[in-house]
Amino acid sequence: PQLYNSDTETYAAYAELIYSLSDRLSFTGGARYTVDQRYFDIIVGGGAAIPFTQFANEWNEWGWRGIFDYKFTDSAMIYASVSRSFQGGGYNGGSFTLAEVGEGFDPEFLLAYEVGAKLSIASGRLTANMAAFYYDYTDPQVFTLDGGQAGGVSAGFVSTIVNADSATVKGFEVEVVARPTDSLTLSAGIG
Repeated sequence: PQLYNSDTETYAAYAELIYSLSDRLSFTGGARYTVDQRYFDIIVGGGAAIPFTQFANEWNEWGWRGIFDYKFTDSAMIYASVSRSFQGGGYNGGSFTLAEVGEGFDPEFLLAYEVGAKLSIASGRLTANMAAFYYDYTDPQVFTLDGGQAGGVSAGFVSTIVNADSATVKGFEVEVVARPTDSLTLSAGIG
């Protein structure tokens, strides 16, 4: 038997600025400072009761983004962006022993690159959005399935979050929406 409580408190301050470099080219820059606090209280019981234990951790991180967009016309534009963000760490509930709770898991960090285009044709009756992206993760949080141990005897499986070394995700998305009449909308997408 066990009882645990997990709380998260997150505070952030951010600012964003859009600056027109010309009639067609603009830059958007933004920054965010986040304070992420995690609290984890647990009572783990097995053959012998383990007393109530409290864990706490805090992460203070900067995130940012920069976007260049170029408008060929009012209905056609291309863009390129890069951004950095993070997701706070935490603790694994459902553990059979305090050793399985351990130090918890660390935050994951993402550096994201994206290029794309947005088009609107025939007074908005046909729109198309296209994007290609590349995500570079550091310390990504992944789910694992571990054999739980209670007194050296397998007590089943525990789903936990751990940090992997790194990961990348790359891909593309295309979305097309057609509005041939005011009462009919057709959409298609692929990714």
